[in-house]
Amino acid sequence: KREETRRIRDAVCERAESRCEACGSGNHYFPLELDHFFGRAKARQSAANCWMLCRGCHFRKTHNRPAPELWAHAFIGHCEHYGFVAEAAAARSRLAFIEARGSLPAAPGGEP
Repeated sequence: KREETRRIRDAVCERAESRCEACGSGNHYFPLELDHFFGRAKARQSAANCWMLCRGCHFRKTHNRPAPELWAHAFIGHCEHYGFVAEAAAARSRLAFIEARGSLPAAPGGEP
């Protein structure tokens, strides 16, 4: 599993070209972080359902800040840009669930 994650991280890093795939920032004090958009336990990891985020975006995405809808829309756009059709469809389903239910609560330890 570690080797699989390393291969995915390398592929996603190359695709990102040293830029955060959410905000586009290329000026990083900390290294970019691999984010599994759907969570490792919820979907088999692949380069298509992962993206590289700067530390700030990764923290905000993990804690649903400012809102999970924003992150779903951002990931849908990301998937459409790269032609990840199945992942975009899954993110749209997640967005529909979020919108039908109302915003998800923040993850424990998130900003108030």
